[in-house]
Amino acid sequence: MLIAISASAGGEHNLALKSDHTVVTWGHNVEGNLAVPIGLSNVVAISAGGTHSLALKDNGTVIAWGENSSGQAIIPHGLANVEAISAGSGHSLALIRRELQQLLNSCPI
Repeated sequence: MLIAISASAGGEHNLALKSDHTVVTWGHNVEGNLAVPIGLSNVVAISAGGTHSLALKDNGTVIAWGENSSGQAIIPHGLANVEAISAGSGHSLALIRRELQQLLNSCPI
């Protein structure tokens, strides 16, 4: 039996991260927000936006799907080493591990 280990509620839909590190969706299907990309696996975090979704994979890359009217489902080329994700109403955020470390290293204590 698979167990949900995380969940995220968006504006029109919901996501659950299952114990096998795959994603399931349900809710109102707007602009493909329920269409989990085929073969998506090794997911460690999820975030549901207004009508788009984000998944963080164990290798630090991000997958996005759903509505893209404001570019919220476009992943910048070369985005890697992502530590955390957050999907907003019409935008997406990623915390990059390397930049956080550089910031911490440059802050005087």
